Amino acid sequence: MGIKKFLVVVFFLLGAVWSFAQESKEPPYKDKLQQVESFLRNGNLREGLDILEQITKDYPQAAEVFYAKGLLYGQSGNMEEAIANARKAYELEKSNLAFSNLLMDIYKRQGMFEEAILLVKNLKNFYPKAEGLDRELLLLYTQNNQLDKAEAHYQAMAKTQHSDTLDLVMAEIYLNKNEHAKAKTLLQPLNGKTKIADIYAYLSYIHNREGKQKEAISTIEQGIKITNDKSLYLDLADLYKDQGKTEPMFAALKEGFTAMTTSFDDKYRVLANLVYNEKVLSDTKLIQLADVLVLNHPDMLAAQVIRGELFWR
Repeated sequence: MGIKKFLVVVFFLLGAVWSFAQESKEPPYKDKLQQVESFLRNGNLREGLDILEQITKDYPQAAEVFYAKGLLYGQSGNMEEAIANARKAYELEKSNLAFSNLLMDIYKRQGMFEEAILLVKNLKNFYPKAEGLDRELLLLYTQNNQLDKAEAHYQAMAKTQHSDTLDLVMAEIYLNKNEHAKAKTLLQPLNGKTKIADIYAYLSYIHNREGKQKEAISTIEQGIKITNDKSLYLDLADLYKDQGKTEPMFAALKEGFTAMTTSFDDKYRVLANLVYNEKVLSDTKLIQLADVLVLNHPDMLAAQVIRGELFWR
């Protein structure tokens, strides 16, 4: 593990400790935690974990220390210990979202969807109005190959007041299952009424798959106007690419690449695909896009590399 990963872990560890410190001004094992921090900053994972193990022996109710151990063991790849310690932290404070989120993340990474589903249901007892838990439950049912339960839960939630995001998540599930008609049924009523950019992107994708290119483009253009989300220009460029219209495609890409609100990952993914796979634009145009990428994200090495490869080519 690199030092940067250790520092990330230290950040989470200190966050947990300070959260605890707000309740009891100074934990009795404060000095030992400072030793742990010192070890981790020097890359000494084993020594840091040994101290944390001793703390939990002496203070078996120190939930935040079990949480820190769960993080560290997870980072080091010891998932058995990560699960054991994350569970302990959660059992000590079942309403603590940080502790439950860690356990949830480990369960999902390990494909333990039944356990994750049960965890979400338990959290619903503490946070009955937290729609995020309902969205998580939909995804977990789907990952556990229980689409029927996902649909039943969505139908139950749809009868209550809910946000557009719940509809979006269920539509995403249908799209991933190639059930485009069901996805469209959920998305169409939101067309022109929501500021969630993904809804316009998905609707446009469905229209395009149906051979309705004009409707696909008008949906994206309406989405851009309503949401002012410039990342939708990348979806617009995809539509023009499918139609073989490279000039409007390039113009849309420049709009999307220039916008700082469009994520670097999305821009890089599009550019890399055009450079290495679908060579529908000239190298001159690709270099222009790479120039914009480097200008807006000067610290991203991948942008420098792909720009250099284009010049070399």
